[in-house]
Formats: sequence, C-alpha cells, structure tokens
Amino acid sequence: MPARRPLGEVAALISAGTGLLGLLLGFFGLPAVVSSPTAVRVTVTETATVPGPTVTVTAPSADHPDPGSGPSASPSGSPGAERQSLTLFDPVDGSAALSAGSGTLKGKAYADAVTVAFCTTGRFTEYNLGTDWKRFRATVGLDDGSSDWPMRVQIDADGRHLKNVRAGLGDPQGIDVDVTGVTRLRIGYEVLDDTCDYENQPRLVLGNPVLSR
Repeated sequence: MPARRPLGEVAALISAGTGLLGLLLGFFGLPAVVSSPTAVRVTVTETATVPGPTVTVTAPSADHPDPGSGPSASPSGSPGAERQSLTLFDPVDGSAALSAGSGTLKGKAYADAVTVAFCTTGRFTEYNLGTDWKRFRATVGLDDGSSDWPMRVQIDADGRHLKNVRAGLGDPQGIDVDVTGVTRLRIGYEVLDDTCDYENQPRLVLGNPVLSR
C-alpha cells in the first residue's frame, strides 16, 4: 500500500499544476479558464459626459443698471416737462410747510395752489429744483376767507435773495423770478403784526405756482 502524502504536498502539487496549465494556455493564445486565487482583479470604469441644458445669466450693465438699486437723488416733478406746477414738488425742508391745495384771491379761484395757515414768524418751505428750471411765477395773497393779518413772503434761491412781496387780503401780488441754475428754492413767510388770531389764522395762498424752462 503506497504511503500517503501529506495534505500540504498535495496542495502544493495542485497549485503548481494549475500555474503550469495557465502558462501553457497563455502560450498558445487560449483564454484562461482557471483563476488563480492570488490574481488581482482590475476594474475599469468609464465616465460618460451627458450634455445638459445651457443656462445664461445676464447681469445688468453700467449703461442699464437695475432699476431697484442705487440712490434716488433726482428732483421732484415730471422730467422733460416745459412747465411744471410747484404742487408736484415735494418739500425737502421747512417748518409750517406749504402744501398742495386751492384758494381764492380777490374773487379769482385757483384750483392749483400751495397754501399754509399759521400765526407765527420765520416759517419757510424749501424745494429741490435740480438746476432744471429758468423761471418761477405765482400769484400771492391771503385767501378771501382768511382773517386779515398781512404777511411778508420772501423768495430765496441757493441762499440768494430774489424778491419780497406783501400778501394781504384782497390785494394779490405777482411773483416772477429768474431761477436759472438754482438747486434750492426757498419760500419764506411771516405775519407782519405782533399779534394774530389763532382761532382764525391767516391763510397764505400761492396761486398757479409754475416753474418753466
């Protein structure tokens, strides 16, 4: 009875035989059908690029900025108009400020006017003209329904005095001043007397206050 070989020798012989068989198959160009337990597996991965939609983002240019950005420093009123009512301009400074309204001066009704009623001194309203206008015209007086407390109205432009008028009851006065290149138009007003009827305050009216180019 032949002697039995140890299992280690049998395994070694099988491994050697497998290697020899793989070598012969590779030599004759035949595919290997036996995989070695020590073989290294190599995985090749291909990456395919799938074209997607193109997204175009348009940023606002310097010539056409975003209308919602940036400061607004332009004067009030309608750009490009040859004539503009002062009622469409927002005051930028003042106390007891003039406001848009209507009034009647010596029987003539003014549907377009700026008015104020008060009994104090040294009040004014200031407007930003933005150097866009050449002349300012208005008719000044106390409203026919006002108490008779005469006022002095003073027109200044960029700190330069232009005109004074007396605003009395039944005695409207015209204003026509040059405002070429003016940035700030100031209209000042004060009661001339030392006393005043606070229960029936005098009401100043500037009828048809118009700026023109």
